[in-house]
Amino acid sequence: IFSSSMGPFSPSPEGPVRRCVTDGLLAGACAGGAAKMVTAPVERVKIILQVERRQAFSLGRAMQTAQVIVRTEGPAQLWRGNMASLSRVVPHAAIMFMTFEEFSAVQ
Repeated sequence: IFSSSMGPFSPSPEGPVRRCVTDGLLAGACAGGAAKMVTAPVERVKIILQVERRQAFSLGRAMQTAQVIVRTEGPAQLWRGNMASLSRVVPHAAIMFMTFEEFSAVQ
């Protein structure tokens, strides 16, 4: 059905490949979860700096805050509170990705 020059994701001669709704949900959930896991330490430092409000924001102060967290609480604490955020982001990203895929296939 596929020639090697077309690649594994190219449409077949019978027409475009139709994906399951669950494929879109799973892809969106994985993408949203991965993005949140990568940005969680930055968000944690940002929230701490917003709550303290002793000085104006600077990149140096943000790096220093992250270092203090790692030194005193351990590196895993950079992701503290991330499960609550993941429980909001993962379903949202899954639904958004799936609906985009479904509605873009309609045209």
